[in-house]
Amino acid sequence: MSNQSRKNAVLFTLGTLAVTRPGYIMEKVPFANQCSRLYFFASVFVLLVILFRKFTTSTAKSILRIAIPVALYLWLSLRTIIAHGAIAEMLYRLLYYSYCLLLATFGMKKDPKTFLRSVRNVLFVLVVLNAVTIILKPDGLYTLTKMTGEEDNRYWFLGFKNGISKYSVFLITLSGAYHLLTRKAKDFFIFYISFAVSVISAVMIESSGGLVGACLTFLISVFVRKTKNSGIMSMARMRNYAIVIAFVFATVVLTTSLLTNPLVVYFVTEVLGEKITLSGRLPIWAAVLQIVSQHFIGGVGYLGGEGNARLIGHTANTVDAHDYYLEFLLEGGIIAFTILVLFFLQMTRKLDKYRKNDSVAVLAGGLFTLMLVLIAENCNNDFMWIFFGICLSAEEIERERLKMPLDVVLEKVGLRR
Repeated sequence: MSNQSRKNAVLFTLGTLAVTRPGYIMEKVPFANQCSRLYFFASVFVLLVILFRKFTTSTAKSILRIAIPVALYLWLSLRTIIAHGAIAEMLYRLLYYSYCLLLATFGMKKDPKTFLRSVRNVLFVLVVLNAVTIILKPDGLYTLTKMTGEEDNRYWFLGFKNGISKYSVFLITLSGAYHLLTRKAKDFFIFYISFAVSVISAVMIESSGGLVGACLTFLISVFVRKTKNSGIMSMARMRNYAIVIAFVFATVVLTTSLLTNPLVVYFVTEVLGEKITLSGRLPIWAAVLQIVSQHFIGGVGYLGGEGNARLIGHTANTVDAHDYYLEFLLEGGIIAFTILVLFFLQMTRKLDKYRKNDSVAVLAGGLFTLMLVLIAENCNNDFMWIFFGICLSAEEIERERLKMPLDVVLEKVGLRR
């Protein structure tokens, strides 16, 4: 590794840590939240200085690349300020997600290989530390009482199980993509360790979403590696992924609507003698859809966890819609949902363009897995928008591959001149 790569690794690692907020530290360490925000604002300042010190056409393209997601949170901020006046919180959210996207696009433009490795390493350390706490404390490092006073939720180093599961998707995806970029034995080993740790963690905390996400992203990465991205994977265009997600989401909405019909409820519960709720999700979705129908255009604005719980009447004791897409419908109405769809189409189009690149194909599979998992979970964890920024920068991975000497490229794809 060159001196410049080492400097970049330090810079990218420090930048990534600015948006890393392990649940245990945030809850149990005094002044952790305040220190975390100060560190974040300092990181934003440093990134802006780096970007604008030598403002070029490339810098402008990086900023324009994130215009759609920034527009999404601009609209949510405006809607929330109008509805509730929560200016400070919404501006912080807008800055937070914009920083994640800018950091990823800047890092991928400057040194894609080092940036992928740095983010992967941070994720790997976090997931391993979390797995250690799960093994040592299977009943949780700490508990937080639910707002309805029912049984306590268990939390570990990274937080509650629903949030933990998404780290595994990002870790396995980035580990697989980076391994296929370098083809080194050490990176191959880290990829398999990441999968093993993710599966053990998901099983121990009984996270079905985490288990499905880990296995699906792992299988996609292994498939690309074994087939060298030929055949089925090359034909699996990302626009087809988007169609699958749209179909599943529409099915969820339709099923929820049907199961709130009195006749259907009677048939399911009395005739069949079963209570089909998908772990309490169907009542949540039904309550959310009812509110969405009343605020279809602009939504209700951002309310935060307790505000959401009050709005939907503590249904299943939830603090969110338990569906990423429904959450945007709830907060920003059809306007926010449309912008979100445009953003996902932007990412899928970018990944589809470079899908013959092994690493990009793995990223596409990871995004597909995440989009599926988000139908049943609402997640905005630390690495999600960094991952989105990496997906938007797929051409930088292809550029990195094209920089390699021909002999190296042939060896990586299993051929020799």
